[in-house]
Amino acid sequence: MTLTREEILATSPGRELDSMIADKVIGMDLVEDTLLQLPRYYLPEYDRTIHRDVPLYSSDIAAAWEIVNNNKRWFSLQWNGMEFICEIGIDSPCRIGAKEAPEAICKCALLAVLNL
Repeated sequence: MTLTREEILATSPGRELDSMIADKVIGMDLVEDTLLQLPRYYLPEYDRTIHRDVPLYSSDIAAAWEIVNNNKRWFSLQWNGMEFICEIGIDSPCRIGAKEAPEAICKCALLAVLNL
């Protein structure tokens, strides 16, 4: 599935955005036949026999911080009094604002990885 910048920005925090992050940013091997409301991924050390729930990247700051730790690019997160501003990148950084930090981190990381 090809995602556009507009589709990513319009996606609300939740399991769909979590799945996109797990697949495109973290590189998890997602279980294909699971429900969108409960995405799961295979544990690599068990050769596609054991799987777990995808973390709540878009709503849990601890899970969102895994994105930052896996990121090999420059990262900044600031609060401007109205929203969190996340920037990721070096040459042409992605810059996204959102009401919650996990959402800003997720959307910015996704756009940066997809070069959108």
